[in-house]
Amino acid sequence: MPAPLKHRKCGYCRGSVPVEYTECPYCEKPLEPYGPIHRWLDAILPEEQPITRGLMVLAVMVFALMGLVAGGTSIIAPSTYTLIHFGAMFPPYIMEGQWWRLVTALFLHGDLLHIGFNLYGLWIVGPLIENSFGRARYLTAFLLTGVVSTLCSFLWSSLAPQLAQVITIPMLFTPETVSTFSTPSVGMSGALTGLIGVGIAAGHKVNNPMGLEIRNQLLSWMGFIALFGLLMPGVDNAAHLGGFLAGLGMGYVMPLKDRAQRVGGMIFGALGGLSVAIIFGALIGHGVAMPREYPPDLARYPTAIFGNVLRPADPEDPTFNNPRDACGVAIEELEATPEPSQELITRARVNCVESRYYEPMNPYWYLASAAALTADKDRDGACRELKVGRRVLDVGMRSLEPSLRGALASRFEQMSAAIGCD
Repeated sequence: MPAPLKHRKCGYCRGSVPVEYTECPYCEKPLEPYGPIHRWLDAILPEEQPITRGLMVLAVMVFALMGLVAGGTSIIAPSTYTLIHFGAMFPPYIMEGQWWRLVTALFLHGDLLHIGFNLYGLWIVGPLIENSFGRARYLTAFLLTGVVSTLCSFLWSSLAPQLAQVITIPMLFTPETVSTFSTPSVGMSGALTGLIGVGIAAGHKVNNPMGLEIRNQLLSWMGFIALFGLLMPGVDNAAHLGGFLAGLGMGYVMPLKDRAQRVGGMIFGALGGLSVAIIFGALIGHGVAMPREYPPDLARYPTAIFGNVLRPADPEDPTFNNPRDACGVAIEELEATPEPSQELITRARVNCVESRYYEPMNPYWYLASAAALTADKDRDGACRELKVGRRVLDVGMRSLEPSLRGALASRFEQMSAAIGCD
């Protein structure tokens, strides 16, 4: 265990101050309460920008982990499936109740350019907010604005395709260009715009030459991000805007570190600790909950993760090597068998749910999965699959033929009625 610290650094003048002091003797700024948790953090964290550095390291570690697991080009640019597998904000899964993805998505990135741009922005803006508000408020602002940004992305994914049918702006907002319910979203840029919003609001509130200069500089940054989002395809503008507005609100509400009261410091200290618990809880929880199968080819086995084969291919049963074929065969057998065996029901459930997991953007697999769950007397699970699958069909399939869309919609309605879903 490290020896207890007798001094700490002032967040403004960086002077060395005895830990029991409540005011810096050099710059006369009030100091926040300093208890056992602060002593422990000071002992293990770097002195300069510890939260910013920690967030950057965490994002790099997750990006590297995706490359190690998926291999191939995922080391440079993870596939859509890889991003969903590792915790992207994916509307169908959010709708199923995987709310932790609102947090895990913040630490995933689509390619080297994406993570490079976000880390550069965090390195520029993060220390400003961290030094001005303190570690606890900074981390709370990062998490809260980040979650608001991914939540806005989720809500917009349902609204945008329908709105684009009514309001169309050529090249900017059309049914072909907007994000859909089947579009995953990743990245900490929503949290980054949130921190920019915090800085803008705080600089405006302070209303001194330095504060106004910071406000104007951050406004130019936000203007560049907004213009980039309008001109470049695939940018999650809903997340950027949602995070920015949440940051503006927090910047007006949160006191700067030198204006904080003792009770406020204790409250935000607790919120900072809670933010750490939420971030690591979401990442670890998803790591435990996500399926271990990661197929290098979506159709064939064996599957492996970190080089370890999890489910070997059976050369004597080629149908079972493909979960999609096996699901189709099992569903046909279920429909043709008045009293199916539990072995058949289990085979249908395992392979159909697995196929839906491998192709979460295909509404057919939600139908198949619901049929298998119904046979297994899991009515709630079947109704959930039908609800999510119908949403994928309605606002997630951009290029589906009208006749096929109508046929699938009819099957969803018939199965929902037969099961008795609300």
